[in-house]
Amino acid sequence: AAALDSSRGMHVGTCLLPESNRAWEAVKADAEARGLVPKALALPVWPGDSSWSSVYMHSAMQSGVRTLNGYAAVTRPEYVEGVFHRFETMTEGDFTDDQAAGLREYGVTAVILQENAFPAKVSPFPFGATLSRALVEPGLRFLASDRGAWAFAVEDPGQADLKSGISARRSALCVPEFPTKFWRVDPPSANAPAKVRSFAEIRESGGYGWLYRAERPDGAEWVWREAVPGTPDAPWVRFDPPEGVAISYLAYARSPELFEKTPGLSGGAAGLLSLPAAAMRHEFGTTVVAADGALAGLRFEPGFDPPCIAVEGPDLPLPLEEGRTYEVIVHGEPAAAFTPEPATIRADGRAVSLRVHWDGRTAATLESVELRGEG
Repeated sequence: AAALDSSRGMHVGTCLLPESNRAWEAVKADAEARGLVPKALALPVWPGDSSWSSVYMHSAMQSGVRTLNGYAAVTRPEYVEGVFHRFETMTEGDFTDDQAAGLREYGVTAVILQENAFPAKVSPFPFGATLSRALVEPGLRFLASDRGAWAFAVEDPGQADLKSGISARRSALCVPEFPTKFWRVDPPSANAPAKVRSFAEIRESGGYGWLYRAERPDGAEWVWREAVPGTPDAPWVRFDPPEGVAISYLAYARSPELFEKTPGLSGGAAGLLSLPAAAMRHEFGTTVVAADGALAGLRFEPGFDPPCIAVEGPDLPLPLEEGRTYEVIVHGEPAAAFTPEPATIRADGRAVSLRVHWDGRTAATLESVELRGEG
């Protein structure tokens, strides 16, 4: 006789494709209302052979929206130069006159930001920096957002607002643009020049610079310096500190206002550091935009977002006090859905990395993360 054990048989399930994305559908509807063929530039822009492109290619096929950028097993040099290199800084929040002209040349009617396809390597700043700039860019008109996709119509030149007020509007709405990378100069030695290789992100059109940590016998401070783009003949950025000053850290930055916009970042108060969640690195969650255009937090939904690291960063040297205990406090609704890890303070006592987890079970919004000094 033979006995068959079928108690551990296969579980049959059904996999369903997601519904059409409202942001992509809005691109189609807006273009057709203007008598145009819907065509989008999806951000981030990849060289063309990256599997990350599949995230937005599925929505493009569902909605019937053509895309300027997509996927190919073998990329053409003309695509790399004419599309990838021309538009890649838009991933970081740039929107230059040349890029606007290029979109018109290619017949692009909309730009779509893919929040759920924005790994740290595509930009020296988190997704929130790109989104906040797009929201106040006169050449872009917000259409809709849905499940990590943010759609913006490309405005005709005659319909765009005057650019004279763009700086003030960006200052009011942009979240702190924390760098996602920093470099440690080890060991720092006074009066010795520090060199750091000029990476591809440094471009003349971006208005980028460097924040460096100036160490003096009586204290330390962050100093901002304009970046000089590197060239094949001169790939290094050189920093010559003043007499008696040593440089210990270099951080990629867009303006000298980084620390001024962040409450408590300069130290001295009980709440040493308060970070908006939208200003931190994240691979999951969807940014929440308030009625006034400010970025209010990150929304996590079971069934769409997996249990994950909700946010992490800023990986910046901070003026921490020796012998003091620091607590990581999460602000959100409900806050119990998020669990912070103990703050990681590097050996030099300044660079801090914060990390907060979401439980994957509770629909919740993460608003901010605070590092508070006790005692």
